[in-house]
Amino acid sequence: MGNLPILNLTMHLNLAHRSVDSLKIVSAHLEGTRCEAPFFPLIVAGPHDESQMIHFGVRPIVAKEGRELRRRVVLVDQFGHKHSTQLVTFLPPPAHPTPSASINCLLCHKPIAAEDLYQGAAIPAHKNCIR
Repeated sequence: MGNLPILNLTMHLNLAHRSVDSLKIVSAHLEGTRCEAPFFPLIVAGPHDESQMIHFGVRPIVAKEGRELRRRVVLVDQFGHKHSTQLVTFLPPPAHPTPSASINCLLCHKPIAAEDLYQGAAIPAHKNCIR
């Protein structure tokens, strides 16, 4: 981000709570890191919310190139309360993509043919993986 290297992460998750009021998630980071990139707040309306995709950037960079990363994600709400997930496994991107390398769907992790790519998504995904 600018001249500052950060670790960008994406995850698909279901969030829920028991309160009648909405909860706003205003920040996310991995345990042992801090949020360094702008985070778009998420609204968690209650116990039956749809799953959501979140993107966040952290420092220090705790991932090793080409290896899986397993850490808890800490979600911070509008009151400053921290909510930790169970261990989450983040898969590495291809180390050095080549022009012939296939693009994998971030939701199902299978290769995407050009005709199956969902054009309206901000992430590479199959048309049938986006709801």
